[in-house]
Amino acid sequence: MVGTDERRDATAAISIPVWQDKLAVRLYGVRTEFDGSFKNNYPNSGNGVASTIAGYNFDGNEGNLGGYDNQAVQASLRFRPIDALTLD
Repeated sequence: MVGTDERRDATAAISIPVWQDKLAVRLYGVRTEFDGSFKNNYPNSGNGVASTIAGYNFDGNEGNLGGYDNQAVQASLRFRPIDALTLD
């Protein structure tokens, strides 16, 4: 999805059967970016921010406030040894 103020959202998921109908793996990922709606008048406010200590790198937000940059990944396992029992 693409929106105003440089907003971008992306989501992906895939389920992979490992062992017939008994075992499956699911991988999921999401990424969201938004530069913010409020103009920051502070000098050089559009520059990026980087921290080598925390491993954080933010490319910049075109001088706006209220933005965010998020990403997440998830893996899950489904085990169904018999029809009456499912373990997620």
